[in-house]
Amino acid sequence: MQFAPHMAALFRAMGAPALYTPPTGDPIPCRAIRATQPLRFGTIDLPVEGACFDLLRSEVVPAVGGTFTVGGATYSVDIPPIPFPVDHDPEGLRARLLCGWGTSATFRATTGNQNTLNPPTGSGWIVATAAPAGASTVSIKATLTTGQLLTGDRAVIGGEAFAITAPVSAAGNVFANVPLDRALPAPVAAGAPAAFSFACDRPLKAAVRSFEAAQLLGGIVVGDQRLIVPQVALDAAGVPIEPSAAHSVLIGAQRWRVKTAVAARQSGAAVLWDLHVGA
Repeated sequence: MQFAPHMAALFRAMGAPALYTPPTGDPIPCRAIRATQPLRFGTIDLPVEGACFDLLRSEVVPAVGGTFTVGGATYSVDIPPIPFPVDHDPEGLRARLLCGWGTSATFRATTGNQNTLNPPTGSGWIVATAAPAGASTVSIKATLTTGQLLTGDRAVIGGEAFAITAPVSAAGNVFANVPLDRALPAPVAAGAPAAFSFACDRPLKAAVRSFEAAQLLGGIVVGDQRLIVPQVALDAAGVPIEPSAAHSVLIGAQRWRVKTAVAARQSGAAVLWDLHVGA
């Protein structure tokens, strides 16, 4: 590696002392350079948000769940480090660590349609029929309900979460006799609030950007957003597929539908995604 000595000298001169503490094992001393400029992968920029640091991969490759301390501040590692673009770092010597980066979001991979749609449509869920303590099923309803609950989805009833153990399709706006992984510890009344979480949902981080006025064409309308998502964030969240128009992203209470998904790739593998989303 002809550039390795030069890069090591650069980090000795410009880097600050840092310490990475893995989820298990001993702390690892290293040096870090505070990043101030975005990394460009093809036509997509990886923004600098929060506290971003450039590292020598020969010194340390932080893993999710560890902590990174530099300049007296300690950061949680919640996104794996991102290798530099090949045109900036042909020998793969550097990586960028994103600390406190981006906005918390949820990636949702919708499957099926009509009776098999998951996650199903509906809101304002309530218990449809009173259920006694010890019951292992419960019926839940809402207006305009279509679709299916799947094994691994969860129902929240009386403040407690229960795993759903078999698929149930809606009929007449009701999910009847939803099977739970354990008995209800207390009776629940008809009309009691209920909620669902879905196995297809995955938490991740994204940088949120608005379109400029000059970009409002070709299917881009006022209110649409761009979400910049590193592939490593999708990998860490356990998302098994590439983003597409079949998917959506939730930020807070707002659900954004993916209109287009463009990837920056290196050696054929996706590194960074630019998602055009609309309400």
